[in-house]
Amino acid sequence: MVASDNSIGSIQRSMRFTLDTTSPGRMFYKVLDVGDAAYPLHSASPEPDRLRFEQLVLERPSAWFMNNERLSYCLGDALSPVVPSYKEEGLIALRGTPPFTLDLAIRNLGTSAVQLETVNVPTNEWTLNVASYLFTSVGQHIVEIQAVRDANGCDFAPADPTRRSIWVDVAETAAIVPYDRRLDYCVGDALQFQLEGTPPWRVQYDFNGRRVTAPSKTSQFRRVAGSAGTFSVVSIAHQRNMCQTPVNDLHVRIHEIPSAQVSNGKKFIEDIREGEQVREAWYLPS
Repeated sequence: MVASDNSIGSIQRSMRFTLDTTSPGRMFYKVLDVGDAAYPLHSASPEPDRLRFEQLVLERPSAWFMNNERLSYCLGDALSPVVPSYKEEGLIALRGTPPFTLDLAIRNLGTSAVQLETVNVPTNEWTLNVASYLFTSVGQHIVEIQAVRDANGCDFAPADPTRRSIWVDVAETAAIVPYDRRLDYCVGDALQFQLEGTPPWRVQYDFNGRRVTAPSKTSQFRRVAGSAGTFSVVSIAHQRNMCQTPVNDLHVRIHEIPSAQVSNGKKFIEDIREGEQVREAWYLPS
């Protein structure tokens, strides 16, 4: 507390005066002098007997997002922490005396729907986690801090408006579909797939035990079978938000192209009649 002297006056025998509540903390007050119409200000009483009182000013609770990095989810996900995630992704800081009661508004900008949620927060930091809220449509959402109450019951002190909300991007779940349902291919054939969702994508596949991750900016994913073996799609994800979908039933077999060669053997010419063509035959040695 900063010490200061103040003088006040009243035309009544009793009066009320306003105490200082501009800063939180414990305030101490002491009456130094008192005077009336007949006597000027003079010492009210000896120092030990002077009127003293104190006032406790409680801090108003407030809450804000630690950063404004956009959050990314997939269609059907719950509003819960993404794993793995950055340390401050969706982290809310709270000022005041815990535990807190936090009021949130979740706005779907595509449908204009607003859902209000109230959560209890036991500490001064909390990662956004409303498991009961499911993202039912793709597009942009906003999560806003509406109010916060702490253990002292003081009213909400609004924080910086730019730190009271955070944007959420919801993407369609990625999928991969083959152009045809063939299970067998030959070396040199093209394997073609249709990608569904929001570009760009990351396709993970396995070929003869070798795991490969390939990006794709277009919805057509194509690979040429360069050698024989088994080709299996493992997963597909949106490259931007890393919503990964496992794929368990997309396997094809790639076969060698049939070939033949002539080896050394015995040559003979069949006895032919006039006008017929000569046929040569090669027998492999036994």
